Amino acid sequence: MFQTERWPCLLGLVQERGRVRVGEAARLMGVSPVTVRRDLDHLAQEGRLVRVRGGAVPVRLGAGRLPQWPAAQVTGGVAGERSRLAAAAAGLVPSGAVVGLAGGVVGAETARLLAARPFLSTWAGYGVLSVVTSAPSIARQLAGQSHIRSVVLGGGEGEETVPGEEVLRGVRLDYAVVEYPEPSGAALALATRADRVLALVPAARLTAALAERLGAAGRRTTVVTGAPPVLGLRHRLRGDGIRVHVA
Repeated sequence: MFQTERWPCLLGLVQERGRVRVGEAARLMGVSPVTVRRDLDHLAQEGRLVRVRGGAVPVRLGAGRLPQWPAAQVTGGVAGERSRLAAAAAGLVPSGAVVGLAGGVVGAETARLLAARPFLSTWAGYGVLSVVTSAPSIARQLAGQSHIRSVVLGGGEGEETVPGEEVLRGVRLDYAVVEYPEPSGAALALATRADRVLALVPAARLTAALAERLGAAGRRTTVVTGAPPVLGLRHRLRGDGIRVHVA
């Protein structure tokens, strides 16, 4: 199993089970315990999980100082599967990356989870995450986070707008987070500037028709969903070069 396959697998195990043990992960992936330990150490250094004796556990949202989100977002919440998808997307973004986030509850939740990650090495800018957003509300809530730089497209005041071609000129993203099957115009605009699109799709909404839409982006897309796709759909996605990550 390649490194690019092992890391999402380990993150998925940690999120699903609440803890992963080195020996168990080695057996499941068919690799040596030494390889698993090295992978867990790397993921822990990037703040995507926490190393404990014999394995790893998820980053606890209660640890450290978290940004305070508007009461409407907290009480409305991101429940169940959508919350898991946001957590998985945040876990797939490495430290030092540039990520695009549109507004909305899931975008705000993803930003909150990124801010909650313990970045251990921010000296001289190393490990600093850059968030490019079309939503001024997200940038305001990330203000004061030493390990995150935020940039607002289109001026940074008032309501979110769909960034046009002139605003996007020169913007380059490592990742863009897009919620399907009904993505916002702002999210789709950011996706055009990303090397990789993290497409958040609830399992019940991952249909053949949606797979065909996602196939247009092809190898730039990772589908983040709540359950493994059925065999035929999985083969179709892989045939289009689309990766699948189960949250």
